[in-house]
Amino acid sequence: MSSLTSRDRLLILEVARRAVILAVTRRLALADLPETPELKRPCGAFVTLQIRGRLRGCVGRIGGDQR
Repeated sequence: MSSLTSRDRLLILEVARRAVILAVTRRLALADLPETPELKRPCGAFVTLQIRGRLRGCVGRIGGDQR
């Protein structure tokens, strides 16, 4: 179960969308990441990409990287 707030979840979704769009359209990495304690904590993540309801790709890790 996630300990993230609804606000943090929306923020992560927006960051992921911006990162994918920037990578696909300009081949650049997103540089301006949010600076919140909850989002800086190492943890796993999984992203699923869909277009018109059809799976287009997915990537993720169960555990977070050690810092």
